[in-house]
Amino acid sequence: MSNSARPRFLGIVEYSLVFVGDMLPYGVVLLLTIAVGYSLGLKDAGILSLAYAYVALVTALVCGPNLLSLRRRMPLADSRSAVVFAGLVLRTIVISVGAAMVLFCVSVTDVDGRPEFVRLIAYFFLGRLLETAIDAPVTSLQYARGGRAYFLLRVVVFFVISGITGLGVLTADDHGVDWIILWYVFGSAVGLLVALKGSFSSLGPIKGFSLEIRGQAAEFGRFFLATAIFLLASRVHPLVIEHLSGAEMAGKFALVQTLFSVLGLAATGIAGVFFWSWNRQDGVRSGLGVPWCSIVSGAILGLLLGVVGALIIDFLFLRPLRSPLELRQAAWILSMATPLLLVQAMLSNLLVLRLRDSEMLRLSALNAIGGIVLIVIFVEIFGVVGAALSVMGAASLSVMLGIFFVRGINA
Repeated sequence: MSNSARPRFLGIVEYSLVFVGDMLPYGVVLLLTIAVGYSLGLKDAGILSLAYAYVALVTALVCGPNLLSLRRRMPLADSRSAVVFAGLVLRTIVISVGAAMVLFCVSVTDVDGRPEFVRLIAYFFLGRLLETAIDAPVTSLQYARGGRAYFLLRVVVFFVISGITGLGVLTADDHGVDWIILWYVFGSAVGLLVALKGSFSSLGPIKGFSLEIRGQAAEFGRFFLATAIFLLASRVHPLVIEHLSGAEMAGKFALVQTLFSVLGLAATGIAGVFFWSWNRQDGVRSGLGVPWCSIVSGAILGLLLGVVGALIIDFLFLRPLRSPLELRQAAWILSMATPLLLVQAMLSNLLVLRLRDSEMLRLSALNAIGGIVLIVIFVEIFGVVGAALSVMGAASLSVMLGIFFVRGINA
């Protein structure tokens, strides 16, 4: 390998390790969903997935901007401890406020079984707060010792949380979903302690804590709008379905969406590794025209990834649990949207490379509006399958708009 290519290769490896580490918390939710499905049945897995849809509206809205803020501030920080603990405090406050609002809105609706559902959401919020709080200490380790140390600590924490949650699954018996979620909360608490212990040597004394709180709060505000728009496009589907067609159908779709989310994250990661990381040192070359070769290659790779994912979801989870045909069809349709998501991520990365933030926001906003309109129309006509079709339709719209914006840059 030439001397010029080596730094770029090492950069890609670093990005890949960090990205896989970032995905592991989603892996815990995936394993939790699968475990509930196999141990308690498809209905309980759907209830859990619908509860997570409410929780994710808040936690994803907070954790994404907070993690970006941590990574922007950590390299230049005089005190990594101040960055870490300011991030923990800010995240706890915002998630707690958001959780209170969600729980109030859900509890005042008159639906059978709602008190139990509210309790499940509350437990889930607590578990996700503890688990995602791991972001702060492991990020300090990332900048102190590199991506490899970050990845290894993430893996250790992942196995701690998964192992303790697994004990809850094995002892669930007739306790129900609440019992498993309580074990998940306990596992997340232990995982956070492990992360703090593993990153302790990289922290140092706390200096300038109040100043760091104000700085992170200001950055959170800047990232908030883009994240909120993204969530409208990607997380709101089960809630719309619940309003239109009831909790049972919403739970079914939330279940397949949770399974599919791994494919979506993988597509985003592939776009980052093979496009963003490879080209960020050469923005001029990567920004000339629409990268048709990259788009075609990405679409082919995304199609292979989608087919493999659909086969795994269908034959290893949905069929053994005797899922209805419409649920399996929805899983296949969602999986076939993977190539579109991968191309969408490539085009978004290209806009970022060219510092076109306004185009990025317009693209996200139009995608969110289109997705909501499509889901309202398609769910009324096709049910769960219609919800999956709306995801594919929104992704197709996003790709077409992305190509239009990229071409406009060079016009």
